Amino acid sequence: MIQPKEITLDGERFYMQPLPLLRALCLDKKILTLIAPIVGSMDLSGISLDAEIEFDKIFESASTVLGKLSDEEFEKLVLDLLRSTLYIPEGETQQEITSKVLNTVFSGNLLLIYKLMFEVMRFNKFTPFAMAGGGNLTSKIGGFLNQKKIQKKNLKSSATSDSLLGS
Repeated sequence: MIQPKEITLDGERFYMQPLPLLRALCLDKKILTLIAPIVGSMDLSGISLDAEIEFDKIFESASTVLGKLSDEEFEKLVLDLLRSTLYIPEGETQQEITSKVLNTVFSGNLLLIYKLMFEVMRFNKFTPFAMAGGGNLTSKIGGFLNQKKIQKKNLKSSATSDSLLGS
């Protein structure tokens, strides 16, 4: 069972509560249909261990996928995701996140709303995050790449040792 928790993002406090199950399932389905083309746009076959992730391709795919949603559909997605999250203004009572609160809190800081949406999806264990170990995909990929670099380095060391020994 998911327990409510308070988080702070960019100095703003929020209280996250689990989404109702059926709402979470419907949103999870929507997120999966949006994320699949983005992940599919990344060519992970034959990845160069020295290469960095090509964020321009990810952003290009994300803008293409999100561009398929009408403004009303996207606004509904945002509000539905944040429906069980409360904003905690300094020295005031908690507020339900509505269009008015969004305009007040996130005006001039669009990145914050994306961060909060990301945290809500991770908190509610949406499928992409559950599959990635609770949202820890970056560290898993990083650990995998570091292991490969170590193996690659060991192979080079071994090859150098062999050539020095005349094997």
